[in-house]
Amino acid sequence: MDTFKTIVAGFSVYVFGQMAIRLVLDPVVKFKEKLGELSSLLIKEHQRLQEMNVEPETQYDLVVFCSEILACKRSVPCYSFVARVLRLPQERSVIEACEALHWIAKARMTGPRLDDQRSMAQIEMIEKLRLIGDSLGIYTGVAKS
Repeated sequence: MDTFKTIVAGFSVYVFGQMAIRLVLDPVVKFKEKLGELSSLLIKEHQRLQEMNVEPETQYDLVVFCSEILACKRSVPCYSFVARVLRLPQERSVIEACEALHWIAKARMTGPRLDDQRSMAQIEMIEKLRLIGDSLGIYTGVAKS
């Protein structure tokens, strides 16, 4: 009888452990991977972003990252609790960062502009990059405020 209880207990621990891994930890790892990929893209394109001279493919990639990050966040069950426990960005911070990403992706990058308009847009771009870095806890090539 003790052998049976041991087998059932071991099986239960295995099943609940696999559930925890599949339901919580795998989505968290995927979310962190997406944050790392976004950081890599922003660092790689940092100079072009500051100069407001980004290729359309990169703008598209930023929109895709925005949607993927939100999808990954939604796949984590009880995100607000898990975020506190595993030190993930807070839910509002993720949304703010995605809004800034979307602004960057849709910003008018090229075309005729007055120098004042261009410099104001560049300052706003740097602020958006800083907001993304601060909100998501990633490095974007812009020093923290």
